Amino acid sequence: MLLNIELKTNVIEYPTIERRVVELLEEHDMVHRTVISSFNPYTIQRLRDISDVIELAWLTKSQVKDIGDFLNDLGANAIHIKSRLLSSKMVKHLLEQQIPFRVYTVNRVSLSRKCVTMGADGVFTDIPDIIKHNL
Repeated sequence: MLLNIELKTNVIEYPTIERRVVELLEEHDMVHRTVISSFNPYTIQRLRDISDVIELAWLTKSQVKDIGDFLNDLGANAIHIKSRLLSSKMVKHLLEQQIPFRVYTVNRVSLSRKCVTMGADGVFTDIPDIIKHNL
């Protein structure tokens, strides 16, 4: 199981938060079991400058053209998407380019099944026991 840490820096900037989080993950030997995600592309870029080994995921609720190039330019190796993007062309490109994607916030069993069918690498849910039991 991976730990996801979402840095909510898209509204308020927290100086040095990226460095502090990476240092804590290193201190507790959690770097290889953690994904750090953010809606803020600058946060992703700063994290990549700090560590070239940690998994970084950009969060989005919008479709992006040339998603592989965009994520590469950011330094992200994954993306976390809103469920309404599951049927988008972007997901087809993610699958073709073997870019991991996870879906948020999946709180219906039918939607969790769709995520599995569509090839999602994971889901974020408020009801993990119910989702796990019904998959």
